[in-house]
Amino acid sequence: MPSIPPTDDDRFDPARVGLDHIGFGCADADAVAAWRDHLDAAGIEHSGIAGPTRMRSC
Repeated sequence: MPSIPPTDDDRFDPARVGLDHIGFGCADADAVAAWRDHLDAAGIEHSGIAGPTRMRSC
């Protein structure tokens, strides 16, 4: 993965460090909760469960 230097201003930059997003496709709500619990147990900060949405993959 390429290294991108952080920006000094506060404007949006798609290459800005910390703007990474990830999504998981899960079979059901129990699987989503299991992933949340797994991330919590690993000490990985996350935004929680966001509810049902239909997202288009890039």
